[in-house]
Amino acid sequence: MTTMPVEKKCKECHTVYPATLEFFTKDKKGLRARCKVCMHAAAKERTESGYVPPGRKDTLAKYSASKKGGAAQLKYRRTAKGKALSRRAKLKYYYGLTADEYNKMFLEQGGACKICKLHQSDLDRRLDIDHDHATGAVRGLLCMKCNTYLGRYEGGNVADLDWVKKFKKYLK
Repeated sequence: MTTMPVEKKCKECHTVYPATLEFFTKDKKGLRARCKVCMHAAAKERTESGYVPPGRKDTLAKYSASKKGGAAQLKYRRTAKGKALSRRAKLKYYYGLTADEYNKMFLEQGGACKICKLHQSDLDRRLDIDHDHATGAVRGLLCMKCNTYLGRYEGGNVADLDWVKKFKKYLK
């Protein structure tokens, strides 16, 4: 009868740990030679260097394009977790904002449109993120109506003096 060693030395960092699953992962032969700390560090280094296992991108693309993969993605995106992940990704991609930065802007504005002061709870949808199309700089959160009219104003298509005054005040 063979007994498991009480201690095990990591082959990479040479640290001696108790020979348990808390410190080492298991494979077909028993506990691996590298500790979990070294394995996680190596995995993080591979990820940060941009390493993608051979064939991984092709496999993911084929799965996503398949009926089963598309259905799975759609099902996930409809969950609360999927919606939140998608929202965070869009905020970062289009506006360079994190969810915390958006929430901070929302609280600073009191949860209302920056121009007409209409509160989020009175609207059918979330406040839009207003940004300068020339520089990409985020200016504030607006209701859909103000955001649309502001776009028209910047394009020279608004003749209503009340709106023009509001927009000039907002853009200062």
